[in-house]
Amino acid sequence: MKKRVLSILLTIIILPVMGQAPVIGAQPMDTSAVGEQKELTGECGENAIWKYNSETKTLTISGTGRIEWRIANREVKRNAKKLIVEEGIKVVGEYVFYLFHLSEVILPNSLKEIENGAFSSCKIETITIPKNVTKIGSSAFADCFELKDITILGNVNSQTSFLGEGQSVKLNLAGFCGAIGILSANNPISINFMPGNKRYICKKGFIMSPDKKHLYLYKETGKKKANKVIVIPDTVEVVEPGAFSWSSNIKMGKNIKQIKAWGFYYCRFKTLKLPKNLRRIEDRAFSRADMDKIIINKKLKYIGENAFDDTSLKKVVIDHYLILKKGNFPNAKLKYIGKEKIKTVIQDAYYWDRKKSKDKIKVDFLKVVGAKGYQIRIVQPGRGIEKNFDTRSKTVKVQSEDDKVFGTKINAIVSRNFKVQKIKDKISGEKYKSGYALYVKMRPYKYSKGKKRYGKWSNKMKLVIDDGFWFDAY
Repeated sequence: MKKRVLSILLTIIILPVMGQAPVIGAQPMDTSAVGEQKELTGECGENAIWKYNSETKTLTISGTGRIEWRIANREVKRNAKKLIVEEGIKVVGEYVFYLFHLSEVILPNSLKEIENGAFSSCKIETITIPKNVTKIGSSAFADCFELKDITILGNVNSQTSFLGEGQSVKLNLAGFCGAIGILSANNPISINFMPGNKRYICKKGFIMSPDKKHLYLYKETGKKKANKVIVIPDTVEVVEPGAFSWSSNIKMGKNIKQIKAWGFYYCRFKTLKLPKNLRRIEDRAFSRADMDKIIINKKLKYIGENAFDDTSLKKVVIDHYLILKKGNFPNAKLKYIGKEKIKTVIQDAYYWDRKKSKDKIKVDFLKVVGAKGYQIRIVQPGRGIEKNFDTRSKTVKVQSEDDKVFGTKINAIVSRNFKVQKIKDKISGEKYKSGYALYVKMRPYKYSKGKKRYGKWSNKMKLVIDDGFWFDAY
């Protein structure tokens, strides 16, 4: 019994000691790594390297050229709070920091471009865009909802929104930003022109170029007044993208020559009387805008795609020839009442139905009032090929709608009965080294005293063949 009690006591005494003493023959513990900074590294471009310090939570990019590869390391993506891009880097590539938890970003003076979505969905609070950056891509800072302050030191000429919808940001401009109108259309931004900025003047809510010829943005000043008429100054010649949004009762300046994309986004007009000197209306210029009536001026030569994409107009009268692209006046009948020699507009031309034995080209164009038919010309200048087809010939089928007014789309499907040289290069945006382009144009005709009388030739549409594929090359 005494021996048993003694062994229990010895066990109680020895166990704590064994827990503290080293095992005989084992190597002593190496504690030199304790407190040492952990650093991860890798490549993020052909000439760009990243390093991550887990203690300071700092990600550093060094090298030259473009940051083009996303960093796949989860720890870096989730835990990095600060990004330092060192001198030598010129481009931040598309979506390279998408969904990173970065709250602070320092960019170098060597930087020239920030591409689409580069910092989207980050946690950045403020950022300064260096003076040599000239382009910021679409959605570069989209969904950065902590972002409250952007300072642009140089001249950013790109006219796409680099924010997401609904972001509230203060924009500090030491230089130029071509997207201030687009940014204001769907975002409650405030603009601060820093001391010494000579790229803008502000007068009665109009933000313009110093010569007052370019109108960049209209911002309501003071209390909003019901039925207030917004009169665009007569000095204005170009309405820049996004200059007006969600506005009404706008009176055009008489010297406006060009209206750019989204120039009158979601605006409301009773009667839209286009200025007498207006020559071009670009794509989506009056997107989502509506009006009770439109009066088209005689000098207008061009209306881009979807420029009037959502109007409720039922009738539009055109009294002279102009280029009218796809997607305009979707609910209206367009009537041409001009007296000069008429011509149509090709809106689209493309390769159609490759599988059948006879290759075909499909042409979408605007029908002309009074025309009995159309002549379609297919030309391949490099090989001396020129073919004319009448819409009443056997080689052409015409699919037309019941509406007979100018503006109705009809499709002329032209059978190709001559050999075309193929192009071997892939569709990659590269220059074509061989082969010949096709050109399609057409003109209306009618009969007078038993003779066929032709109108003027339309615009020319260029098509290119590439190993069995066709694509439009406007």
